[in-house]
Amino acid sequence: MLLLLACLYPNMQAFGQQAERLVVAMPGDFPPHYHVDEKQKPGGFAVELLGEVAQIAGVQLEYRIFDGWVATMEALKNGEVDLIPNMV
Repeated sequence: MLLLLACLYPNMQAFGQQAERLVVAMPGDFPPHYHVDEKQKPGGFAVELLGEVAQIAGVQLEYRIFDGWVATMEALKNGEVDLIPNMV
């Protein structure tokens, strides 16, 4: 998914569809890919990698943390969020 985002972003700009902010879903506790620290800040491998891609693309990320995979996937399915890091 991250590679797809990185590849699609220049094309989005070319068509005037530049996303300035993406809403990102993640389960709250699935280390090492996803976790939430004591200050409720998202972390983990997937979060860090997406952060690097977003910085290069100039996109801001808004994280929404869900209890478990079912709620996380439902948020994506229902259009509440734009993506889940590391999910294809």
